[in-house]
Amino acid sequence: GNYAIGFAADQIRQGQADIVVTGASEIIERLQFAGFVRLGAMAPQRCQPFDRHRKGLLLGEGAGLLILESESHLLRRQGVPLAEVGGYGLACDAHHITRPHPEGVGSEKAMREAIAASGVQPEDIDFINAHGTGTQANDPVEAKVIRKVFGERSLPVTSIKSMLGHCMGAASALEAVSCVLSLDDDRLPPTMHLDGLDPECPLDIVANESKDHRVDIVLNNSLAFGGYDAVTCLAKPDRLPPVVYA
Repeated sequence: GNYAIGFAADQIRQGQADIVVTGASEIIERLQFAGFVRLGAMAPQRCQPFDRHRKGLLLGEGAGLLILESESHLLRRQGVPLAEVGGYGLACDAHHITRPHPEGVGSEKAMREAIAASGVQPEDIDFINAHGTGTQANDPVEAKVIRKVFGERSLPVTSIKSMLGHCMGAASALEAVSCVLSLDDDRLPPTMHLDGLDPECPLDIVANESKDHRVDIVLNNSLAFGGYDAVTCLAKPDRLPPVVYA
């Protein structure tokens, strides 16, 4: 999903298209479900990202689509944009087929690339939509990387997988739609089922209920199996500097 959005934005910026419909979809198959059960990655009842008692992910399915459009085409038809795509970052650390690198080297690279490609600094990010799967392995590593990139500042973080489940290939596309809604409404969705924050995940989690919060620029994390990481940066219109492509 994040890769598709970034690639679509590149097509528009390079003049290859004026409008691109982009995103991703996923359906759950019985074999896929059984595979996650055999891996021991499935929670018995609830997905609890960043909770000290989390027991794993829950699978979800669905689709998330965005319509990207060049500024010139938008102005010609007098359209009103909801958000702007900044930059994106891609990485693969190839550390393990299911476990993230313990230092999150790939995810850190992808986050930093997405921020730099958007022409902003880490302190300009207002909100992070975390990958937040609710597994023992992933959440502490993502929290560690967020601390590396953003330091000790109080930066709201959430994982909507606590409500939608992990929609696999569609996850970051659905979460991009959620990010656009946050930018449009200045409201943050919650991380549900957070009964007690894991000390290894010292983040400012939006816990159990949504809240009003000014959001100009948001980072959308997708940190997948095999160390494949894709991160996009989205913003309110006119909040990002012009991006110059060679």
